[in-house]
Amino acid sequence: MKASYTILLLTFGLLLTTSCTTRKNNDVQVENKEETISVTGTVMHTENGKDGYMATIKSEDGKDYVATISIVNLGRNAGSFKKYEVGDKIKVKGPFWKDEEGKVHITVRQLN
Repeated sequence: MKASYTILLLTFGLLLTTSCTTRKNNDVQVENKEETISVTGTVMHTENGKDGYMATIKSEDGKDYVATISIVNLGRNAGSFKKYEVGDKIKVKGPFWKDEEGKVHITVRQLN
């Protein structure tokens, strides 16, 4: 009987230690706070968000960028917030990061 309890306890302990392991999430992208990028191009697509929107921009050299444009991210430049439409010319500047697919995302700090 004592051996049965010991086996049961060891099995339960093994189950707890293997099921409670945490995995490191390597998919999280950190914004590159030191470098900024400036992109001029044409708005190809927009998607509304809570306090702004995301705009897919095709630059003059044919590259695609995803720009997050919001009053909060513009900070001191919030007065320049404007809703751009598909086909509009736009110039954005801000820190950037790349997702797992290699697409460049820009957190817009300046909007012209």
